[in-house]
Amino acid sequence: MNAPSFRMYVDENGNYNLREDLSNDSNRFLCLSGVVMQSSAHNTLDSELSNLKLRYFCSKEVILHRRELVSGKPPFEALKDTDTRNSYNADLLQIMTDIDYLVISILIDKKALVDKYTIIKAHDPYALALEYLMQRYLYWLQCNSKQGIVVTGDILAESRGGREDRITKETYKLIHSGKGYNRLKGAHKYFSSKE
Repeated sequence: MNAPSFRMYVDENGNYNLREDLSNDSNRFLCLSGVVMQSSAHNTLDSELSNLKLRYFCSKEVILHRRELVSGKPPFEALKDTDTRNSYNADLLQIMTDIDYLVISILIDKKALVDKYTIIKAHDPYALALEYLMQRYLYWLQCNSKQGIVVTGDILAESRGGREDRITKETYKLIHSGKGYNRLKGAHKYFSSKE
């Protein structure tokens, strides 16, 4: 198969743990988001973000974590100055406006999942979210394939750690082969990799 036309970059907000206080909103939800873009757009985005980091934080190696950015904790202390923060926000929004991308997000209400299916039958909410995310991505690739030209894509998920990475890889393989919750069909035709 040729190199994929698109890549979906995946990250989560929240966690997959069903054995915590799910009545607390900070524990209740898991959101899995994918940002879909062409490789050339990713190269432009990477370059623009590196320039932004150098301009405001004197290093392109910093990782832009929302929590640290909002609080102005090192290495983001420059954002404690209101004018600098406003300028940074405007520059970041301009980058996001100029880049062509699609965001697909899946939100799992873990409390509702456990309430409906019990904790034993609720399964892994991350796996469930990943399957729905892959399903939406597959539908998008299918809609963008025209006149016999198949548009392919791959998926790159942020590392979650040893055990979680293995679970993510195994879940992806099951979904790709049509053995997930919803039995995705045709994934092998549109996803450029089995892994």
